[in-house]
Amino acid sequence: MAFSQKSIFLFVSLLMLNQYVNGDGPLIKGICSKTAVHDACVECLNSDPQASDLRGYVFTSINCPLRQSQVAGHLLDERKASETDPSVKKAYDDCVGDLLTIQQSFLQAINGWSARDYKAAEDKATEAFDIFSGDCAHLQGLEVSADVTAALAKETAFIQNAQEVIKQIM
Repeated sequence: MAFSQKSIFLFVSLLMLNQYVNGDGPLIKGICSKTAVHDACVECLNSDPQASDLRGYVFTSINCPLRQSQVAGHLLDERKASETDPSVKKAYDDCVGDLLTIQQSFLQAINGWSARDYKAAEDKATEAFDIFSGDCAHLQGLEVSADVTAALAKETAFIQNAQEVIKQIM
């Protein structure tokens, strides 16, 4: 079976593209090496196959905690329905309220990013981290299910990474 130059070129191109898409690319490695939570950074940046430059990865890093806050909020609402301890129910409600505020902060961070006002985007990511450090951090200290703990830990990592990735474009 003979291979044409086009098919060999296509095969090599796909191999190289696969390296970048799977987080093995030098840009993702370089960005994530400057973050505190490397694995979460790689997971986040690989979640958007259309991102291919620093500006695109900054956008992706802002989107990850936005999406994760929605996932965590839905999970907390589900768990609250079966919770019997009133103090834990209140902690769920408080954290869900904070997650909604965090979503607004990241929507504003996206607006800053879109306007190339990276300082505003960083400020909103910092604001989100400060908000998360309140009621949601308190919830992590209570006896809650492992999936709630994991969802909140992932949100923490994504928020922290967003701050650190945004700084790389400033």
